[in-house]
Amino acid sequence: RVDVASNARTHGFGVINALGADEQPTAEQQGRMTELRSTAAALETRVAAATETEQRALQNAPEHTVDGAERERRELRSRSRLGRWFEAAISGRNVSGAEAEVATAYGCPEAIPLEMFERRASGQTETRAVTPVPSTVDENLAPIVPALFDRSAAAWLGVEMPTVATGDAGYPVLSTSVTGGPKAKSATAAETAGAFTVTMSQPRRITGALRFTREDAARLSGMEEALRMNVESVLSDALDNQAINGSGTGDGTINGLRAILGDAAAPAANAETFARYVAAAASHVDGLHAVDLSGMRQLVGVTTYGHMASAFRANEDSMTAEGWLMDRTGGVRTSRRIPAAASNIQQAIVRRANPAGDRASVMPAWGGIELIRDNITGAGKGEIVITALMLVGDVILLRSGCFVADSYRLA
Repeated sequence: RVDVASNARTHGFGVINALGADEQPTAEQQGRMTELRSTAAALETRVAAATETEQRALQNAPEHTVDGAERERRELRSRSRLGRWFEAAISGRNVSGAEAEVATAYGCPEAIPLEMFERRASGQTETRAVTPVPSTVDENLAPIVPALFDRSAAAWLGVEMPTVATGDAGYPVLSTSVTGGPKAKSATAAETAGAFTVTMSQPRRITGALRFTREDAARLSGMEEALRMNVESVLSDALDNQAINGSGTGDGTINGLRAILGDAAAPAANAETFARYVAAAASHVDGLHAVDLSGMRQLVGVTTYGHMASAFRANEDSMTAEGWLMDRTGGVRTSRRIPAAASNIQQAIVRRANPAGDRASVMPAWGGIELIRDNITGAGKGEIVITALMLVGDVILLRSGCFVADSYRLA
């Protein structure tokens, strides 16, 4: 803001001086100079305000949240391009330069760091890894959540995706806590043996393949955006499906949210109404994980969402259950990941807010995204197949009370 305002002010004064150089300026030039002087005066105020804002931001920036190593990694990430990994994979060589440095810095020298897929903040424009971020903003960024996972229904429910270096991932939860209560004078406090439950997760493989011809490879320049979108859509789709519906029973299958929560019991015999949708939402306010309606959100099936949107509060009243829930709760979102209704009953997943603010659920990821080149199988057709794969673990509920299964009767 300071630079823009200063440049505009400087340009304005330059034009004023040029116009004033004429010994007998015309009426039009006189009017233009008056206009520019007014604009320049306003810009003086903008420059002063912008300078003050910038200085205040620099003074208040939480420097302690970003150490030197992370600052260096972010700078490397700003100079790296996803397309160069694909160019290297297609040509059968290793990446070099900033890409090699950032991969090494994130501990995955032969893969694409998940941090290359920067998080998209809700309602804001995307900051791509190839766009340098102003330092005053960079120092306030939250830890990165990969865009591969950020737009998914699971992420909307609060499932986070931390990275793991090597080995199985273990997450300890304090399962037995201290017993507290009033005691008489000199009475002995009850002692409780604290206990931790450690949930382990092993890596599972999520993969997708991209097929190129030699002719495509020769025209690769400028395909950065297309490659990014393709990788994100393929892997994000697979991740989201496993995080919600993974059964955890088959080889390589992730244990997902629905398998952990189980199906909710079928509701009463009649179809849902406006009042019943409101009552169902209120029933999930437990005073601990959700202290009011704004502390809960629901992931529902497509049919349920349509039913909510047509359940009106009363005759001649435009308020629907969906509109009321969107206004009063943390939100309602539909997902094709929720299975179709069976016998007019469709399941839903409820997420409570967790006022404690700590991590409620995780789906760990190992390393980054590997790109494996195959130029042999389709050699006769001049084809190259690039297989993108990543390793992720089961969904683990660290705050199990934050997640509840529910169901709705639609007819």
